[in-house]
Amino acid sequence: PRNTAAIQDTGGYALGTIDLDKFRFNVGVRYDKNSNYGSTVNPRVTGIYKYSTNQAFKATYGEAFQEPTPLQLYGDSGGANYGSIAIAGS
Repeated sequence: PRNTAAIQDTGGYALGTIDLDKFRFNVGVRYDKNSNYGSTVNPRVTGIYKYSTNQAFKATYGEAFQEPTPLQLYGDSGGANYGSIAIAGS
């Protein structure tokens, strides 16, 4: 009970697609809110050119926030789970 944390995550995503002849554009945005880290808005854009019936060129851009793991935030729990760390004398 002393080694717990209450965290709330909320998020949403919106995507729009536009087709213009041989081109397709996808535009998106993701919103995330975390009770520990605050909020972030991250864009995504994709452009696709359909060269022929079975060939296409695609370019993608996106940003993201990588939430740290509890191990990175709080360290080891103090228990016997040391992962891949070698313990001297064992």
